[in-house]
Amino acid sequence: MQALVLIAALAAGGTNGPALPAIDRILQAYEAGDYRTCSDGLMAYDASPVPMPTNAALLAVECLSRQDRFDDAFTYLRSHIPRGDVAMDDLREKDRPGLDALRKQPQWAAFLADAQRLDGERMKHMDLPLRTEILRRYAIDQQVQHAWIDSNYAKVQSDALAAVNRDNLTWLRSTLASAKQWPGRTRLGSDGANALWLLVQHADNDPALQRRALELMMQAATSEVSLPDLALLADRVLVNEGKPQRYGTQFKSDDKGVMRMRPADTSSEAELDARRASMGLPPLAEYRRQLQELYHSAVQ
Repeated sequence: MQALVLIAALAAGGTNGPALPAIDRILQAYEAGDYRTCSDGLMAYDASPVPMPTNAALLAVECLSRQDRFDDAFTYLRSHIPRGDVAMDDLREKDRPGLDALRKQPQWAAFLADAQRLDGERMKHMDLPLRTEILRRYAIDQQVQHAWIDSNYAKVQSDALAAVNRDNLTWLRSTLASAKQWPGRTRLGSDGANALWLLVQHADNDPALQRRALELMMQAATSEVSLPDLALLADRVLVNEGKPQRYGTQFKSDDKGVMRMRPADTSSEAELDARRASMGLPPLAEYRRQLQELYHSAVQ
């Protein structure tokens, strides 16, 4: 499929540049008070094709401010607010030492007025009814997904999850069937675009719909989509078509409850990690740890 070829080409091209720092290492630096490593690590994403991880922009501002680099923090915010990377409510109200110090700077009032103008301009391009509906469905999806996991996959919760997935699939078919382009970050915001992708990711009863969504995402500008989302959906499409996955993102529990990569990739872990890094995914060892925490299962 052409979309998968394009993903492979993009991934191959991405391995030539310097490796981006892992998000867990950045968080460790922040917790240790190493704010320079934190800000430099997060700002490295700006110079790469890999998008900033969700909610990470405000952490970059926090780390810049903790170094008293207030002018850099204001400049960074002015570049990220038009992208929807920073929630205005968080910018105004989130209680963090660096943000509190930033708000005490003499230029704060003028900056905030400019930030609200920039955010207002961004909102003019958004499809608010579609965004609202997607986020509503996403919230329900997450609620029933976590209830299902926390119940240890009990039948009642499994049935509830299946019902939500069926309803979302019907809605996705009507929304994407005749779509000429992916409604990405400009129309939905970063959180709305990610939420729509997740609904598609869970639409396993219609592999053709998932394939169509992947093709639309690949045709979109890189600023409109998330590379990790693309990698996860590409693997989902491949697995649902009975083909080997490329980024090692799809795991399935065996009869003993142990989660394993299915189907297993024959590449070495180093090769997989290189492909994963080019798409903004963490190393496989870190990904296994995340899966274990999320699903409360052994992961191999």
